Amino acid sequence: MATTTTMTKELVKYRVEQGVAIFELDDPPANTYTYEMMQQLDAAILKARMDEAVHVIVIRGAGEKFFSAGASIPMLSKVDPQFKYYFCLHANETLCRLEQTPKLVIAALNGHTVGGGLEIALACDIRIAKKEGGKIGLPEVNLGVLPGTGGTQRFARAVGRARAIELMATGRTFSFEEAEEMSLVHYVYEKDSFWRIFWAMPGNFARRTKLHAPWAGSNAPWSLGRKFPLAKRSGSSASCSSCCLPARTRKRDWPRTSKSVPQTSRGSKLFGKKLPAWSSERRMKTLPDYLRKGMKLVIVGCNPSESSVRAGHYYAGRGNVFWPALYEAGVVPEPFDYPDDRRVIEFGIGLTDLVKRPTKEIEELKREDFAEGRIVLAQKLVEYAPRVIAFNGKLTYEQFAQRKCHYGVQKELLYGAQVYVLPSIRGQEARGKAEHVKHFRNLARLVEQATKAKEGAARVS
Repeated sequence: MATTTTMTKELVKYRVEQGVAIFELDDPPANTYTYEMMQQLDAAILKARMDEAVHVIVIRGAGEKFFSAGASIPMLSKVDPQFKYYFCLHANETLCRLEQTPKLVIAALNGHTVGGGLEIALACDIRIAKKEGGKIGLPEVNLGVLPGTGGTQRFARAVGRARAIELMATGRTFSFEEAEEMSLVHYVYEKDSFWRIFWAMPGNFARRTKLHAPWAGSNAPWSLGRKFPLAKRSGSSASCSSCCLPARTRKRDWPRTSKSVPQTSRGSKLFGKKLPAWSSERRMKTLPDYLRKGMKLVIVGCNPSESSVRAGHYYAGRGNVFWPALYEAGVVPEPFDYPDDRRVIEFGIGLTDLVKRPTKEIEELKREDFAEGRIVLAQKLVEYAPRVIAFNGKLTYEQFAQRKCHYGVQKELLYGAQVYVLPSIRGQEARGKAEHVKHFRNLARLVEQATKAKEGAARVS
Protein backbone atom coordinates (compact mmCIF):
# COMPACT_ATOMS: atom_id res chain seq x y z
CA MET A 1 0.00 0.00 0.00
CA ALA A 2 1.22 3.47 -0.86
CA THR A 3 2.22 5.72 1.98
CA THR A 4 1.44 9.40 2.40
CA THR A 5 3.80 12.24 3.19
CA THR A 6 3.58 14.41 6.28
CA MET A 7 1.26 17.40 5.90
CA THR A 8 3.43 20.48 5.39
CA LYS A 9 1.77 22.65 2.75
CA GLU A 10 -1.40 24.51 3.75
CA LEU A 11 -3.93 23.22 1.23
CA VAL A 12 -7.06 24.43 3.05
CA LYS A 13 -6.62 27.97 4.32
CA TYR A 14 -8.79 28.66 7.37
CA ARG A 15 -9.85 32.01 8.79
CA VAL A 16 -12.81 33.45 10.70
CA GLU A 17 -14.36 36.84 9.93
CA GLN A 18 -17.35 38.20 11.85
CA GLY A 19 -18.86 34.80 12.67
CA VAL A 20 -18.05 33.25 9.26
CA ALA A 21 -15.44 30.49 8.94
CA ILE A 22 -13.86 30.57 5.47
CA PHE A 23 -12.28 27.44 3.98
CA GLU A 24 -10.18 28.20 0.88
CA LEU A 25 -9.17 25.18 -1.21
CA ASP A 26 -5.69 26.12 -2.43
CA ASP A 27 -3.77 23.73 -4.67
CA PRO A 28 -3.13 25.41 -8.04
CA PRO A 29 -3.85 25.28 -10.84
CA ALA A 30 -7.23 23.52 -10.41
CA ASN A 31 -7.55 23.13 -6.60
CA THR A 32 -7.73 19.36 -6.96
CA TYR A 33 -7.82 17.44 -3.72
CA THR A 34 -5.41 14.83 -2.41
CA TYR A 35 -5.51 12.78 0.77
CA GLU A 36 -3.57 15.60 2.47
CA MET A 37 -6.14 18.22 1.42
CA MET A 38 -9.01 16.04 2.62
CA GLN A 39 -7.30 15.62 5.99
CA GLN A 40 -7.01 19.40 6.29
CA LEU A 41 -10.62 19.91 5.17
CA ASP A 42 -11.76 17.36 7.76
CA ALA A 43 -9.81 19.18 10.48
CA ALA A 44 -11.23 22.55 9.40
CA ILE A 45 -14.81 21.22 9.58
CA LEU A 46 -14.26 20.02 13.14
CA LYS A 47 -12.53 23.26 14.13
CA ALA A 48 -15.43 25.38 12.84
CA ARG A 49 -18.00 23.05 14.40
CA MET A 50 -16.49 23.44 17.87
CA ASP A 51 -15.95 27.21 17.62
CA GLU A 52 -18.89 28.96 19.29
CA ALA A 53 -18.01 32.19 17.49
CA VAL A 54 -18.66 30.54 14.10
CA HIS A 55 -22.24 30.53 12.81
CA VAL A 56 -21.68 30.02 9.07
CA ILE A 57 -19.10 28.11 7.02
CA VAL A 58 -18.09 29.27 3.52
CA ILE A 59 -16.08 27.10 1.13
CA ARG A 60 -14.39 28.68 -1.88
CA GLY A 61 -11.58 27.93 -4.29
CA ALA A 62 -8.36 29.92 -4.37
CA GLY A 63 -8.04 32.20 -7.38
CA GLU A 64 -10.86 32.95 -9.80
CA LYS A 65 -10.71 30.06 -12.29
CA PHE A 66 -11.49 26.97 -10.23
CA PHE A 67 -13.62 26.12 -7.21
CA SER A 68 -12.24 22.59 -7.51
CA ALA A 69 -11.74 20.09 -10.30
CA GLY A 70 -12.07 17.12 -7.94
CA ALA A 71 -9.59 14.43 -7.00
CA SER A 72 -5.99 14.77 -8.15
CA ILE A 73 -5.53 12.50 -11.18
CA PRO A 74 -1.69 12.50 -10.88
CA MET A 75 -2.00 11.33 -7.26
CA LEU A 76 -4.48 8.56 -8.14
CA SER A 77 -2.29 7.36 -11.02
CA LYS A 78 0.63 6.73 -8.64
CA VAL A 79 -1.09 4.77 -5.87
CA ASP A 80 -2.36 1.19 -5.64
CA PRO A 81 -6.05 0.10 -5.57
CA GLN A 82 -6.07 -0.37 -1.80
CA PHE A 83 -4.91 3.19 -1.19
CA LYS A 84 -7.52 4.44 -3.70
CA TYR A 85 -10.23 2.66 -1.78
CA TYR A 86 -9.20 4.06 1.60
CA PHE A 87 -8.66 7.53 0.11
CA CYS A 88 -12.16 7.43 -1.38
CA LEU A 89 -13.64 6.14 1.88
CA HIS A 90 -12.02 8.97 3.86
CA ALA A 91 -13.26 11.55 1.33
CA ASN A 92 -16.78 10.15 1.78
CA GLU A 93 -16.48 10.41 5.56
CA THR A 94 -15.23 13.99 5.29
CA LEU A 95 -18.11 15.11 3.05
CA CYS A 96 -20.60 13.32 5.29
CA ARG A 97 -19.14 15.26 8.22
CA LEU A 98 -19.46 18.48 6.21
CA GLU A 99 -23.07 17.67 5.32
CA GLN A 100 -23.87 16.70 8.90
CA THR A 101 -22.11 19.63 10.58
CA PRO A 102 -24.77 21.57 12.52
CA LYS A 103 -23.97 24.96 11.00
CA LEU A 104 -25.04 26.58 7.75
CA VAL A 105 -22.57 25.75 4.94
CA ILE A 106 -22.41 27.89 1.79
CA ALA A 107 -20.34 27.05 -1.30
CA ALA A 108 -18.97 30.00 -3.30
CA LEU A 109 -18.57 28.58 -6.82
CA ASN A 110 -16.10 31.13 -8.12
CA GLY A 111 -14.80 28.97 -10.97
CA HIS A 112 -15.04 25.54 -12.63
CA THR A 113 -16.79 23.06 -10.32
CA VAL A 114 -16.50 19.59 -11.80
CA GLY A 115 -16.17 16.01 -10.61
CA GLY A 116 -15.24 15.81 -6.96
CA GLY A 117 -15.42 19.60 -6.77
CA LEU A 118 -19.15 19.42 -7.42
CA GLU A 119 -19.39 16.60 -4.88
CA ILE A 120 -17.92 18.94 -2.25
CA ALA A 121 -20.42 21.65 -3.25
CA LEU A 122 -23.31 19.16 -3.08
CA ALA A 123 -22.47 18.49 0.58
CA CYS A 124 -23.08 22.20 1.29
CA ASP A 125 -26.49 23.67 2.14
CA ILE A 126 -26.46 26.56 -0.33
CA ARG A 127 -24.54 26.95 -3.60
CA ILE A 128 -23.92 30.41 -5.08
CA ALA A 129 -22.12 30.76 -8.41
CA LYS A 130 -20.45 33.49 -10.46
CA LYS A 131 -22.05 34.21 -13.83
CA GLU A 132 -19.94 32.89 -16.71
CA GLY A 133 -17.48 31.76 -14.04
CA GLY A 134 -16.99 28.25 -15.41
CA LYS A 135 -18.53 24.87 -16.00
CA ILE A 136 -20.20 22.48 -13.58
CA GLY A 137 -20.94 18.76 -13.80
CA LEU A 138 -19.86 15.19 -13.11
CA PRO A 139 -17.73 14.09 -16.10
CA GLU A 140 -16.14 11.05 -14.38
CA VAL A 141 -17.61 8.64 -16.95
CA ASN A 142 -15.11 10.05 -19.46
CA LEU A 143 -12.39 8.51 -17.26
CA GLY A 144 -14.22 5.18 -17.01
CA VAL A 145 -15.43 5.71 -13.44
CA LEU A 146 -18.43 7.17 -11.64
CA PRO A 147 -18.55 9.88 -8.94
CA GLY A 148 -16.88 8.39 -5.85
CA THR A 149 -17.68 10.67 -2.92
CA GLY A 150 -21.45 10.62 -2.62
CA GLY A 151 -22.21 12.37 -5.91
CA THR A 152 -24.47 9.63 -7.24
CA GLN A 153 -26.77 10.16 -4.26
CA ARG A 154 -26.60 13.89 -3.59
CA PHE A 155 -26.77 14.82 -7.29
CA ALA A 156 -29.96 12.79 -7.70
CA ARG A 157 -31.51 14.48 -4.66
CA ALA A 158 -30.68 17.91 -6.05
CA VAL A 159 -31.84 17.57 -9.68
CA GLY A 160 -33.97 14.40 -9.78
CA ARG A 161 -32.98 10.84 -10.59
CA ALA A 162 -33.68 10.83 -14.32
CA ARG A 163 -31.72 13.98 -14.98
CA ALA A 164 -28.87 12.81 -12.71
CA ILE A 165 -28.60 9.56 -14.67
CA GLU A 166 -28.55 11.44 -17.99
CA LEU A 167 -25.86 13.88 -16.88
CA MET A 168 -23.67 11.21 -15.28
CA ALA A 169 -24.07 8.86 -18.25
CA THR A 170 -23.14 11.53 -20.79
CA GLY A 171 -20.54 13.25 -18.60
CA ARG A 172 -21.81 16.59 -19.89
CA THR A 173 -20.68 19.77 -18.15
CA PHE A 174 -22.81 22.89 -18.35
CA SER A 175 -22.98 26.53 -17.30
CA PHE A 176 -23.89 27.86 -13.87
CA GLU A 177 -26.92 29.52 -15.44
CA GLU A 178 -28.25 26.14 -16.59
CA ALA A 179 -27.43 24.72 -13.16
CA GLU A 180 -29.58 27.44 -11.58
CA GLU A 181 -32.50 26.51 -13.85
CA MET A 182 -32.39 22.92 -12.57
CA SER A 183 -32.01 24.07 -8.92
CA LEU A 184 -28.50 22.63 -8.64
CA VAL A 185 -27.28 26.16 -7.89
CA HIS A 186 -29.38 28.51 -5.75
CA TYR A 187 -28.14 31.87 -7.05
CA VAL A 188 -25.96 33.14 -9.90
CA TYR A 189 -24.50 36.64 -9.49
CA GLU A 190 -22.78 38.88 -12.04
CA LYS A 191 -19.00 38.63 -12.29
CA ASP A 192 -18.24 42.21 -11.32
CA SER A 193 -20.41 42.20 -8.20
CA PHE A 194 -20.14 38.52 -7.27
CA TRP A 195 -18.07 38.78 -4.10
CA ARG A 196 -19.73 41.99 -2.89
CA ILE A 197 -23.20 40.43 -3.11
CA PHE A 198 -22.03 37.01 -1.95
CA TRP A 199 -20.51 38.15 1.34
CA ALA A 200 -23.74 39.89 2.33
CA MET A 201 -25.49 36.53 2.72
CA PRO A 202 -23.26 34.70 5.26
CA GLY A 203 -22.55 37.99 7.04
CA ASN A 204 -26.28 38.74 7.38
CA PHE A 205 -27.03 35.26 8.66
CA ALA A 206 -24.18 35.32 11.18
CA ARG A 207 -25.20 38.74 12.54
CA ARG A 208 -28.88 37.79 12.77
CA THR A 209 -28.05 34.53 14.51
CA LYS A 210 -25.83 36.28 17.05
CA LEU A 211 -28.36 39.03 17.79
CA HIS A 212 -31.72 37.27 17.64
CA ALA A 213 -31.08 33.55 18.22
CA PRO A 214 -27.59 32.82 19.54
CA TRP A 215 -28.17 29.06 19.59
CA ALA A 216 -29.61 28.92 16.08
CA GLY A 217 -26.23 28.76 14.35
CA SER A 218 -25.59 25.44 16.06
CA ASN A 219 -29.07 23.95 16.02
CA ALA A 220 -30.93 25.38 13.03
CA PRO A 221 -29.86 22.70 10.54
CA TRP A 222 -30.79 19.90 12.94
CA SER A 223 -34.22 21.40 13.53
CA LEU A 224 -34.87 21.00 9.81
CA GLY A 225 -34.39 17.26 10.03
CA ARG A 226 -30.80 17.65 8.92
CA LYS A 227 -29.11 15.91 7.43
CA PHE A 228 -29.43 13.00 5.06
CA PRO A 229 -27.90 9.83 6.52
CA LEU A 230 -25.74 9.28 3.46
CA ALA A 231 -23.29 6.89 5.07
CA LYS A 232 -25.35 3.80 4.37
CA ARG A 233 -24.37 0.81 2.30
CA SER A 234 -26.73 1.89 -0.45
CA GLY A 235 -25.36 5.43 -0.46
CA SER A 236 -21.83 6.58 0.14
CA SER A 237 -20.21 3.16 0.30
CA ALA A 238 -21.68 2.35 -3.09
CA SER A 239 -20.27 5.64 -4.38
CA CYS A 240 -16.94 4.88 -2.76
CA SER A 241 -16.60 1.57 -4.58
CA SER A 242 -17.65 3.30 -7.80
CA CYS A 243 -14.36 5.23 -8.07
CA CYS A 244 -12.38 1.99 -7.93
CA LEU A 245 -14.30 -0.23 -10.38
CA PRO A 246 -14.91 0.04 -14.14
CA ALA A 247 -18.04 2.06 -14.93
CA ARG A 248 -19.78 -0.70 -16.88
CA THR A 249 -19.88 -2.97 -13.81
CA ARG A 250 -21.62 -0.46 -11.55
CA LYS A 251 -24.98 0.38 -13.07
CA ARG A 252 -26.60 -1.25 -10.02
CA ASP A 253 -25.11 1.54 -7.87
CA TRP A 254 -26.77 4.29 -9.86
CA PRO A 255 -29.88 6.00 -8.44
CA ARG A 256 -32.87 4.09 -9.77
CA THR A 257 -35.98 5.58 -11.32
CA SER A 258 -39.45 4.34 -10.51
CA LYS A 259 -40.70 1.78 -13.03
CA SER A 260 -44.22 3.14 -12.70
CA VAL A 261 -43.24 6.62 -13.99
CA PRO A 262 -41.74 7.16 -17.46
CA GLN A 263 -38.24 8.61 -17.34
CA THR A 264 -39.23 11.49 -19.58
CA SER A 265 -41.54 12.74 -16.82
CA ARG A 266 -38.86 12.81 -14.12
CA GLY A 267 -36.32 15.23 -15.58
CA SER A 268 -36.50 18.63 -17.21
CA LYS A 269 -35.19 17.48 -20.58
CA LEU A 270 -34.10 13.91 -21.03
CA PHE A 271 -32.23 13.36 -24.30
CA GLY A 272 -34.04 16.30 -25.90
CA LYS A 273 -37.57 15.36 -24.82
CA LYS A 274 -39.50 18.04 -22.97
CA LEU A 275 -41.47 17.31 -19.84
CA PRO A 276 -45.25 17.11 -20.17
CA ALA A 277 -47.04 20.13 -18.74
CA TRP A 278 -48.54 18.15 -15.88
CA SER A 279 -45.22 16.89 -14.50
CA SER A 280 -44.73 17.87 -10.85
CA GLU A 281 -40.95 17.88 -11.36
CA ARG A 282 -41.14 20.56 -14.04
CA ARG A 283 -39.83 23.83 -12.64
CA MET A 284 -42.82 25.91 -11.57
CA LYS A 285 -42.92 29.67 -11.32
CA THR A 286 -43.71 31.18 -7.96
CA LEU A 287 -45.77 34.06 -6.65
CA PRO A 288 -44.35 37.61 -6.65
CA ASP A 289 -43.79 39.57 -3.45
CA TYR A 290 -46.23 42.39 -2.76
CA LEU A 291 -43.97 44.63 -0.66
CA ARG A 292 -43.27 48.31 -0.20
CA LYS A 293 -41.17 50.18 2.32
CA GLY A 294 -42.82 51.21 5.59
CA MET A 295 -45.91 48.99 5.33
CA LYS A 296 -48.07 48.71 8.41
CA LEU A 297 -48.32 44.92 8.06
CA VAL A 298 -46.54 42.13 6.18
CA ILE A 299 -48.10 38.65 6.18
CA VAL A 300 -45.57 35.83 5.70
CA GLY A 301 -46.78 32.44 4.49
CA CYS A 302 -44.74 29.24 4.67
CA ASN A 303 -44.62 28.67 0.90
CA PRO A 304 -47.05 28.91 -2.03
CA SER A 305 -49.21 25.90 -2.79
CA GLU A 306 -49.03 24.57 -6.33
CA SER A 307 -52.71 25.37 -6.82
CA SER A 308 -52.12 29.02 -5.83
CA VAL A 309 -49.19 29.27 -8.24
CA ARG A 310 -51.29 27.84 -11.07
CA ALA A 311 -53.98 30.42 -10.28
CA GLY A 312 -51.32 33.12 -10.02
CA HIS A 313 -52.61 34.49 -6.71
CA TYR A 314 -52.02 34.16 -2.97
CA TYR A 315 -54.35 31.91 -0.95
CA ALA A 316 -56.29 30.96 -4.08
CA GLY A 317 -59.12 28.48 -4.34
CA ARG A 318 -62.71 28.17 -3.30
CA GLY A 319 -63.24 27.73 0.39
CA ASN A 320 -59.98 29.42 1.42
CA VAL A 321 -60.89 31.40 4.55
CA PHE A 322 -57.96 33.82 4.32
CA TRP A 323 -59.65 36.57 2.30
CA PRO A 324 -63.10 36.60 3.99
CA ALA A 325 -61.45 36.44 7.45
CA LEU A 326 -59.20 39.37 6.52
CA TYR A 327 -62.24 41.53 5.78
CA GLU A 328 -64.52 40.34 8.59
CA ALA A 329 -61.80 41.02 11.16
CA GLY A 330 -61.32 44.57 9.89
CA VAL A 331 -57.77 44.13 8.64
CA VAL A 332 -58.91 45.47 5.23
CA PRO A 333 -61.84 47.94 4.88
CA GLU A 334 -63.63 46.24 1.97
CA PRO A 335 -64.13 42.67 0.78
CA PHE A 336 -62.22 41.18 -2.14
CA ASP A 337 -61.04 37.72 -3.11
CA TYR A 338 -57.81 36.15 -4.32
CA PRO A 339 -58.02 37.39 -7.97
CA ASP A 340 -57.50 40.90 -6.53
CA ASP A 341 -54.78 39.90 -4.05
CA ARG A 342 -52.50 42.71 -5.23
CA ARG A 343 -54.97 45.24 -3.80
CA VAL A 344 -53.62 44.61 -0.30
CA ILE A 345 -50.85 47.09 -1.16
CA GLU A 346 -53.51 49.85 -1.28
CA PHE A 347 -54.18 49.25 2.42
CA GLY A 348 -50.52 49.16 3.48
CA ILE A 349 -50.36 45.36 3.67
CA GLY A 350 -47.69 43.18 2.09
CA LEU A 351 -47.60 39.49 1.15
CA THR A 352 -44.60 37.20 0.86
CA ASP A 353 -43.46 33.69 1.85
CA LEU A 354 -40.63 32.21 3.87
CA VAL A 355 -39.93 29.72 1.05
CA LYS A 356 -40.76 30.66 -2.52
CA ARG A 357 -40.69 27.11 -3.94
CA PRO A 358 -44.27 25.88 -4.49
CA THR A 359 -45.32 22.42 -3.28
CA LYS A 360 -48.53 20.44 -2.93
CA GLU A 361 -47.94 19.93 0.78
CA ILE A 362 -45.77 21.81 3.27
CA GLU A 363 -44.16 18.50 4.28
CA GLU A 364 -42.45 18.36 0.85
CA LEU A 365 -40.16 21.28 1.74
CA LYS A 366 -36.48 20.42 2.27
CA ARG A 367 -33.95 21.71 4.77
CA GLU A 368 -32.23 23.68 1.98
CA ASP A 369 -35.49 25.49 1.23
CA PHE A 370 -35.80 26.74 4.81
CA ALA A 371 -32.09 27.57 5.13
CA GLU A 372 -32.21 29.71 1.99
CA GLY A 373 -35.61 31.19 2.89
CA ARG A 374 -34.47 32.43 6.30
CA ILE A 375 -31.66 34.45 4.76
CA VAL A 376 -33.71 35.92 1.91
CA LEU A 377 -36.71 36.79 4.12
CA ALA A 378 -34.46 38.47 6.69
CA GLN A 379 -33.07 40.70 3.96
CA LYS A 380 -36.60 41.63 2.84
CA LEU A 381 -37.77 42.47 6.35
CA VAL A 382 -34.73 44.65 6.99
CA GLU A 383 -35.18 46.44 3.65
CA TYR A 384 -38.95 47.05 3.85
CA ALA A 385 -39.18 47.61 7.64
CA PRO A 386 -42.89 46.86 8.31
CA ARG A 387 -44.46 47.85 11.63
CA VAL A 388 -46.02 44.42 12.22
CA ILE A 389 -45.05 41.01 10.82
CA ALA A 390 -47.69 38.24 10.85
CA PHE A 391 -46.49 34.68 10.29
CA ASN A 392 -49.09 32.34 8.84
CA GLY A 393 -48.56 29.27 11.02
CA LYS A 394 -46.29 28.23 13.87
CA LEU A 395 -44.09 26.26 11.48
CA THR A 396 -43.39 29.40 9.44
CA TYR A 397 -42.30 31.43 12.47
CA GLU A 398 -40.37 28.62 14.16
CA GLN A 399 -38.41 27.80 11.02
CA PHE A 400 -37.55 31.47 10.54
CA ALA A 401 -36.80 32.52 14.13
CA GLN A 402 -35.45 29.10 15.20
CA ARG A 403 -37.38 29.11 18.48
CA LYS A 404 -40.69 27.78 19.75
CA CYS A 405 -43.72 30.05 19.76
CA HIS A 406 -47.41 30.30 20.65
CA TYR A 407 -50.29 31.75 18.66
CA GLY A 408 -50.77 35.48 19.08
CA VAL A 409 -48.35 38.32 19.88
CA GLN A 410 -44.73 37.30 20.50
CA LYS A 411 -42.54 38.89 23.17
CA GLU A 412 -39.56 39.28 20.85
CA LEU A 413 -39.44 41.98 18.17
CA LEU A 414 -38.06 41.26 14.70
CA TYR A 415 -36.02 44.14 13.28
CA GLY A 416 -38.06 46.54 15.42
CA ALA A 417 -41.42 45.14 14.29
CA GLN A 418 -44.14 43.54 16.43
CA VAL A 419 -44.73 39.87 15.61
CA TYR A 420 -48.02 37.95 15.52
CA VAL A 421 -48.33 34.21 14.79
CA LEU A 422 -51.57 33.15 13.08
CA PRO A 423 -52.94 29.61 12.75
CA SER A 424 -51.98 28.33 9.30
CA ILE A 425 -54.58 28.40 6.55
CA ARG A 426 -53.33 25.05 5.21
CA GLY A 427 -51.95 21.86 6.67
CA GLN A 428 -52.38 20.40 10.14
CA GLU A 429 -52.63 23.84 11.81
CA ALA A 430 -55.73 24.88 9.80
CA ARG A 431 -58.71 25.96 11.94
CA GLY A 432 -62.34 26.87 11.33
CA LYS A 433 -63.25 30.26 9.93
CA ALA A 434 -64.36 31.63 13.33
CA GLU A 435 -60.96 30.85 14.86
CA HIS A 436 -59.15 32.58 12.00
CA VAL A 437 -61.41 35.65 12.26
CA LYS A 438 -60.65 35.87 16.00
CA HIS A 439 -56.91 35.91 15.39
CA PHE A 440 -57.21 38.39 12.52
CA ARG A 441 -59.15 40.73 14.84
CA ASN A 442 -56.34 40.53 17.40
CA LEU A 443 -53.89 41.21 14.59
CA ALA A 444 -55.91 44.25 13.45
CA ARG A 445 -55.72 45.67 16.99
CA LEU A 446 -51.97 45.10 17.12
CA VAL A 447 -51.52 46.90 13.78
CA GLU A 448 -53.62 49.82 15.05
CA GLN A 449 -51.54 50.06 18.23
CA ALA A 450 -48.27 49.95 16.28
CA THR A 451 -49.53 52.63 13.89
CA LYS A 452 -50.58 54.95 16.74
CA ALA A 453 -47.24 54.40 18.50
CA LYS A 454 -45.33 55.35 15.36
CA GLU A 455 -47.50 58.44 14.78
CA GLY A 456 -47.00 59.48 18.42
CA ALA A 457 -43.25 59.07 18.12
CA ALA A 458 -43.28 61.15 14.92
CA ARG A 459 -45.18 63.99 16.62
CA VAL A 460 -42.75 64.02 19.57
CA SER A 461 -39.75 64.19 17.27
